[in-house]
Amino acid sequence: MNTTTEIKPTKIIRPFTEAPMEIRLLGRPLDWSIAKLQNPGDGDRPENQDLVKRLDLITTLENPRKDYTLLAPRPATFNAVICDRFQLNKTVAFGLGFDKKQWEEYLRPLLMRGVDADGCDVPKGSAFWLSSADCPLILLYDPDTCFLICGHGGFECLQDKQTQLTGKRSRPFPSIVDSMMEVIRKHDVPARRLQYFLTCGIAEFPISREQYNKRYEIIVRWAQAMGQDCYTINERGTFIRLGNIIRSQLRHHGVILRPEDSDGVDTFSDKEKGEHTWWSYERAVLESPDETLKRNGVMVIHG
Repeated sequence: MNTTTEIKPTKIIRPFTEAPMEIRLLGRPLDWSIAKLQNPGDGDRPENQDLVKRLDLITTLENPRKDYTLLAPRPATFNAVICDRFQLNKTVAFGLGFDKKQWEEYLRPLLMRGVDADGCDVPKGSAFWLSSADCPLILLYDPDTCFLICGHGGFECLQDKQTQLTGKRSRPFPSIVDSMMEVIRKHDVPARRLQYFLTCGIAEFPISREQYNKRYEIIVRWAQAMGQDCYTINERGTFIRLGNIIRSQLRHHGVILRPEDSDGVDTFSDKEKGEHTWWSYERAVLESPDETLKRNGVMVIHG
């Protein structure tokens, strides 16, 4: 199925008023998972042709630049690591389907892979990509130096499971927020100068005793310690508010919270014309298990 002629973002956001930056959100019905694009030759495989064309088109859409480096660390292990962009050393070239003349006349985007991490720094002139289905993306930005970090704010990225169960750390920092703030400190950026933005996440992340066993009580106490607005327990069940957990952790590091700090997206419940707008892993588990591997696309273009 050729879908390239229909491509446009589901939603476009400009997160910071004075920054040359744009978030492009891509939801249903197309699947925006890039799990099949890990190694240099993967962009040439026929089965990936439609996906590569779509990524190329959405990256260059209405952009004067056509040569963006699209930074995409692999977040599947929830290790809360922020890598350096230079560690992404596996290049997947876009442009399959373009003839030689087009290649000579136009630069094409490059997808950079090769590291298991939940985020990286994103310099001007590049872009960041996350395939997700409920996990919010965190942007931290210093307006004075234009330094930007993007981080995958998934549930397991916000607390260390092994620490909760055994008391021993599985990673250097308990949360992706801690990892991001450590990079910020190394760049001598004061926390109070930072701007932040949260995009494309689930409003209420469900947890249950059946799913988390003895960890359930630990998670509830952890959320309670973050603040009363970080969890909900009612007749529907127990829910963790990931956005408020992230805000609580940012505030702990000295970041000044601001009122308009998210896009208001709820991947679980948002609908348009009676149809779900976004892929949601948690909704798929309940309603359509064959959709659990479908992903939204989150692209942050740092112009």
